[in-house]
Amino acid sequence: MQSRKIYQGLGLAIWLCGSMVAVHAETVLQPIQKLSQAEYNTKIQHYTDQVNGSKSILDVEGTTASAQEQTQAFCTRLNAYHQILKLSQENPELEMANHMQFAAQHYLKQQRDSMQASGLNESAFCASKDK
Repeated sequence: MQSRKIYQGLGLAIWLCGSMVAVHAETVLQPIQKLSQAEYNTKIQHYTDQVNGSKSILDVEGTTASAQEQTQAFCTRLNAYHQILKLSQENPELEMANHMQFAAQHYLKQQRDSMQASGLNESAFCASKDK
């Protein structure tokens, strides 16, 4: 009788774990959307515009932007590079995707290394990224 209760309890635990994994998988896994070259170019241009828009705040010496504006611009730029990386990884067959992937990986690695050296991490610094 005791062993039957253990097996029933174990079966319930396995079922619950399996259910949680299934729910987790449904919420985390998103289908990869294959883009046409024109769609890819449009999306990449959107994120490139975000990067370029942050230059006046982040890359100009003696900027008058507030700390909050600088943080927002930095996080917007980081998110743009993450999106460029994601689009390029999902569509490696498209023109310039490999180059854009390399550039995004390089920039993100530099920022990750710099933040880690300062004792920071992106998720804490940029609490909510725009998608």
